[in-house]
Amino acid sequence: MRERNIFAALIFCSRFENADFCERKNKPNLMRKIRIKICLLAAMLAVATGIQASDFVVDELCYNITDAEAKTVEVAKYDYTVDGEMVRPTKMDVVVPMTVVNPNDNQTYRVTALGDGAFTVYGLRGGWFDYTSIVLPEGLLEIKANAFSGQSKLTSLVIPGTVKSVKTKFAQMSGISELTFPASVK
Repeated sequence: MRERNIFAALIFCSRFENADFCERKNKPNLMRKIRIKICLLAAMLAVATGIQASDFVVDELCYNITDAEAKTVEVAKYDYTVDGEMVRPTKMDVVVPMTVVNPNDNQTYRVTALGDGAFTVYGLRGGWFDYTSIVLPEGLLEIKANAFSGQSKLTSLVIPGTVKSVKTKFAQMSGISELTFPASVK
């Protein structure tokens, strides 16, 4: 994950290094030093902020690995792209699996969380990602902030009994009429 952040920062720096607008005939060494400092700052920010795409995609759901040793993942914010263009999901009825096989390493991971903004509505003119149903698996432990933000077509949601922590606001779901919580949620 960090390698991807550093790679993005290096691409930025290589483009910045080749930019002619920074060259000054009277102070080329000073401008070079400034460029180097800006590039180092960009690389540090990319690593520190964790700006990244999801780690892998399976059945139109994006996943981030949360613990490689324990083999756990969270459902991530939808960011599936091909050749730089976002691919719209075709499924509006989603079943989050208990486990998922990472196509990059063929390892099976347990789905333990919905990440920040996992099912947030995106897109222009009506929202492309407004799901009609979302089924959550037993084994899910945490639902992070804005997990369902803006969902207007989702009318009911059952939070599994294994969930211990919910940090999302359900008031942002205008269509919800039935919401079932387990006693375990704090």
